[in-house]
Amino acid sequence: MADHLLIAAAQLAAKLETTSGTAETLTATEVALKPDISGFTYSPNTEMIDLPQVGEDLGASISYPSGYKGSLAFGVGFKTAGAVGTEPAIGRYLEACGFKLQTVLTTTAGAPSPSGFAAGETYSATGGKTGIIDQAYTGAGTLRYIVTSGGALANTNVVTCGSNTATCSATQATYAVKASPRSSGFKTMTIQRGVKNYAGTSAKDYLYRLCGAMGNATITADPNGFLRFAGDFQGVEHFQGDGSLFVGPTFEASLPPKFQNSTWQLGGITLVPDTVTIDFGNEVVMDPDPTVGGGANGYLCARVTKRLIKVSTSYLRTPTTTWDDAAKFKAGTTFAWQMICGTTPNLIEFTAPKCQFSDISYGDRSGLETSSISFACVKDDTLADNDFSIYFR
Repeated sequence: MADHLLIAAAQLAAKLETTSGTAETLTATEVALKPDISGFTYSPNTEMIDLPQVGEDLGASISYPSGYKGSLAFGVGFKTAGAVGTEPAIGRYLEACGFKLQTVLTTTAGAPSPSGFAAGETYSATGGKTGIIDQAYTGAGTLRYIVTSGGALANTNVVTCGSNTATCSATQATYAVKASPRSSGFKTMTIQRGVKNYAGTSAKDYLYRLCGAMGNATITADPNGFLRFAGDFQGVEHFQGDGSLFVGPTFEASLPPKFQNSTWQLGGITLVPDTVTIDFGNEVVMDPDPTVGGGANGYLCARVTKRLIKVSTSYLRTPTTTWDDAAKFKAGTTFAWQMICGTTPNLIEFTAPKCQFSDISYGDRSGLETSSISFACVKDDTLADNDFSIYFR
């Protein structure tokens, strides 16, 4: 009797594309995440052209296949690479959701003069070095920054932001890999699901592959549970048929952080949340292209047309006098949000400098629990791409 359990075996592979819509060659190197089979789906969508003409007998006309596109959804544990400063495998999927990944470094420096550096400010330093200040720096201590050119800051380098300067007193150390939404330079990916057939013959495995794919994602944290990532990617159907799963891939060995012994703050006040859901809020559309660019599939690639990052949760055991969400909702108050899970080098930090309530529940206001709270991570117009960040450290 055939072992039908084997049909559940599936494989996920993905690679960022050099040219959007031009499929990359996938190998075992691109297989790094183990998907949750229960949330693994592929939905092909073949558009049809219906001819309007009918014969004298009112018979049906032939329909012709036209555009070919599809969506691929999956769920995985949301985790780091297990080494500080090393990009996690989930990073490529974040980039295909409109994020960028940057390495954050630190150095010890003196007090800035005559005033501090703001997060998001650009700096120049001795030796033609340039970069971005990652965290507000107002006094002597640890300066967090992202290099854009010239390399890391070094001992005695003078850092300049506008009319303010500070002098480094030690060489750099790696702080984290940072993922944050980008406003330009979006990246698409080639993504493939392979399904193992229960007969165990590799030549008859089945592959579903998309190119030019972008998507939306949701991150969920349940009390005492693991952080989970659910992605839904749309793209041009590149291949669907018999093939072989990749042999000998290396999977990330780190565990996803637990939502346990974690820090969760709104506006600097520590709260106790229930299940937390972070929705990237991407609206993804397919770009039709009837020219050579779109090839025989009729589409060039997917693209994100709108984004609104939203966090949904409820507060447990939170007196309204400590955090009056109803008053802040009515006033349109903005506030910072931070959530930290895990321990280094398997620590994930979510942070947004400017949030606003988008939906609250006016139910029981006894101070024991506030239900059905949603807030959006909104853009700080004074700085580019500064609405939301994820640190892997």
